[in-house]
Amino acid sequence: MQRFPPPRRNAATASYALASLMKLVDPAQVVFGTDFPYRTSLDTVNGLVNYGYGQKDLDAITQGNAGRLLAL
Repeated sequence: MQRFPPPRRNAATASYALASLMKLVDPAQVVFGTDFPYRTSLDTVNGLVNYGYGQKDLDAITQGNAGRLLAL
């Protein structure tokens, strides 16, 4: 019997994925998202905080970048 794959991990909770993304793009190009129901919003926020972003980048990722993208 084939095993089911492990639940997907989002970039914020998989530090290697976030580190790879940050080598390609500026924080101004990152927007908040989750892999619900596999991870909660709190998991994602904690992953971003634990990555070491400053408050300015956290504000941009969690709300400012999407607002700018959507012209809100």
